[in-house]
Amino acid sequence: MALSDTKREYTMSNAELCMFVSNLCNTITRDTTEFTDYSVDAATVTDLKALCDDFGDFPTDKELLADVGIAAGEKNLKAIELRNAMKNILVRATNKWGIDSPYYKKFGVGAVSRLNDKDLLLSARRVNRVAKDYLTELTPFGLTTAILNEFLVLINDFEETLNGLDDAIAERDIKREERAKKGNELYGLAVKYCNIGKQLWANVNPAKYDDYVIYSPDAGALKSPENFFFDFYFKTFWWDEVRNATSYQLQMADGETFIEIYSGSETSYQFNPPDGKGLYRVRARNDNGFGPFGEILEQWYYAVLPPASNLQISETEIEPGKYNLTWDAVPTATEYSIYRSVVNYGQPFADFSLQGKTAEAHFIITVESGKRNYFRVNTKNQTQYALPSELVWVEV
Repeated sequence: MALSDTKREYTMSNAELCMFVSNLCNTITRDTTEFTDYSVDAATVTDLKALCDDFGDFPTDKELLADVGIAAGEKNLKAIELRNAMKNILVRATNKWGIDSPYYKKFGVGAVSRLNDKDLLLSARRVNRVAKDYLTELTPFGLTTAILNEFLVLINDFEETLNGLDDAIAERDIKREERAKKGNELYGLAVKYCNIGKQLWANVNPAKYDDYVIYSPDAGALKSPENFFFDFYFKTFWWDEVRNATSYQLQMADGETFIEIYSGSETSYQFNPPDGKGLYRVRARNDNGFGPFGEILEQWYYAVLPPASNLQISETEIEPGKYNLTWDAVPTATEYSIYRSVVNYGQPFADFSLQGKTAEAHFIITVESGKRNYFRVNTKNQTQYALPSELVWVEV
């Protein structure tokens, strides 16, 4: 994602800057008589306070990132609808010509679940065009003009959610730039008036002089950041703000050592982790140096969620006639859906029906006797869907 080109000229937090300028307005008002010689009057203070209030009311990055998340959620839900609708059209083409037919290949779609957003949109429009061309041939298999019209509406709705997500991301980038400029403007004025205040009270009144010192000599002790986690929707690391901190350092394990992947004043960082298990840690920093690291975060991530593997079925000892379906747990998975296809002995699988869902890597299943029972497992997490697992079957 794009980042702000404007760098912050101050190391205190935005909240600390607002509080300091608010107090500074009161201090300048107290010293109105002395500031008059520098053309600083009540109107100047009013303008400074208004600028401070405007900066304090400016949307935070967390609010704007939440808007991105809302848009991403809407896009993800619409993508699921579109994938399902596309599969419903493609299965009709498969039944008509077979998957190896040049007619089917004209649809130009491989694994629908693996398509990224842009490829999904382009593929859906191609499927719609080809399906219209072959509507007569596919009508006996249940395809209708109404289905294609609904499919086109869904395609357009999905494109709108993509645009909405792009707009939310762009708005966040614009606001980050505006926020940095507003903060620098406010900080620049604070420095200007503090320099006047220090000039007025240097070697005259130490207590009043200190009121115009922006940074105290002691930066303060630091604790480790709390509530450190990775958000799958935003692909963003988050942690709580640490008192006295001016910036943060985020590190990732690289073999036996840790390397820096982020350094800055924000309490979040958007990042695409490498596939597999990663170890991450974060610490705060100020003029005194670094504070302690918090607990190491063990975080799994996959750009494409892998399917459940090592699917096995065995008869249970506790419940005769019941079978135990097991598989290797998929890291980050939040739900597994179990499907069954029942056919005659020795026959290939046919239509699958949903048998149940579970968060565990096992499921007690009933089988139909005198038949071959095929099983497969579909895997998902908060934002991803995996391809179906390999099949396992049992004849009873």
